[in-house]
Amino acid sequence: MSVIIGLSILSQLVHLVFLRIWGRFTDKFSNKSVLRVSGPLFLMCILAWTFTTMPDKHAFTLPLLVLIYVFMGIATAGINLGAGNIGMKLSPKGKATSFLTVNNFINSIAAGTAPILGGKFADILTQYELSWTMKWTGPNKVISFETLNFQSWDFFFALAFLFGLYAMHRLSLVKEEGEVDEKIVFDGLMAETRKQFHNFTSIGGMRQMVNFPFTAFRYVTVKGKRKISQATRNLF
Repeated sequence: MSVIIGLSILSQLVHLVFLRIWGRFTDKFSNKSVLRVSGPLFLMCILAWTFTTMPDKHAFTLPLLVLIYVFMGIATAGINLGAGNIGMKLSPKGKATSFLTVNNFINSIAAGTAPILGGKFADILTQYELSWTMKWTGPNKVISFETLNFQSWDFFFALAFLFGLYAMHRLSLVKEEGEVDEKIVFDGLMAETRKQFHNFTSIGGMRQMVNFPFTAFRYVTVKGKRKISQATRNLF
């Protein structure tokens, strides 16, 4: 329980730090630009939960959980701020109150029913398992390495990831004044992250450890942007 509480506190602290950073980005660029960066980051965190057990707890479980909670704090700060602001900004003139009321009502219904449906879904899938094992056979011994193992909650996270992809596809249809390419926002986020982390430590190696996840995420996002967009259009 102490580990869970500690990770939750860590995520909330990161959330508070990056709420101010995302706020500057929404003022400088647009809410949609922030959502186009924080949204995929949030989806990657959801998908990363499936690797915390393979199929049981492993040596990298705790470090992976720390990274997930840190990046979840970063992502949720941008999503909450961007989604709230874009709802107010795009509300019809003279009808903002009713528009936001309906929007919050729908969000509340979704937030209330999603845990119930998700729990039922996870209970059903406890009887199923999807695994992918790589095996090396030699003259003296056999080495097996499980590269993928989905069971119970893992299917739930994978499905949530797919729903998130569809949400990002729908976001691409929203038009907002001042929106820029996500690369510009991402570069600004990396610069702000280095600046914030510099206040905690001056050790170069630690700064490189912080830069690596963002750099890797940017590489995957930029290289796979066209393929993911095309695949999403084919699916939906």
